[in-house]
Amino acid sequence: MLFQLLIIICISTNTYASNKLVILPLSVTSLFQATYFYRNTTVPFSFTNCTGVNDADNSDPAENKLLKSRNASFISYSTEFKSLIDSNTTPKLIEQQLVSIPFAHEGGAYVPETNEVWFSANQLPQQNTNVSSINLTTNEVTLLNINNPINTPNGIKYFNSLVYVCSQGTKTIPAAIYAVNPTTLVSKVIVNSWFGFFISHYLIARCENL
Repeated sequence: MLFQLLIIICISTNTYASNKLVILPLSVTSLFQATYFYRNTTVPFSFTNCTGVNDADNSDPAENKLLKSRNASFISYSTEFKSLIDSNTTPKLIEQQLVSIPFAHEGGAYVPETNEVWFSANQLPQQNTNVSSINLTTNEVTLLNINNPINTPNGIKYFNSLVYVCSQGTKTIPAAIYAVNPTTLVSKVIVNSWFGFFISHYLIARCENL
């Protein structure tokens, strides 16, 4: 949900956007039928150029939808998202911080017990232990005071009443997976070694995306 929220915030800056929803199949993010495609790193995914995309006989319908998404207010890769908004929905910026302040970066886990979305901060300009939440009832953003702070938090997942946070560690503390009770905010290390070896933060980052 946080991922969708961030998309909404970004699209709201498009002065050419019309207030409409375009649904794209998730497959289009990883596979094009076009013989050639190119995306400039300075533009959103919707502005990927595909050869033959305007030719209905030679292009994939998903790629044609990509063109339509260029002037959309909302882009969804899940049909479930359509049930959350209607044709009169408008983007709203909930929170923003200075670039120098570690804020919203990764995570994006919905926590039903508290009706919140948890997310972690970027680690530049300095490493931190920042995990924050958005209250979906009030839109209030809170920096969580987790007991046993989590060093360099990154990916976040919710499962069976616990919030699992990937810690990339520090120069002296190894990377680990923490389980956090969302009501007490008490954290506990679940994994921090593999047969006595320190766990690589790169390995954890890869595993959390499986």
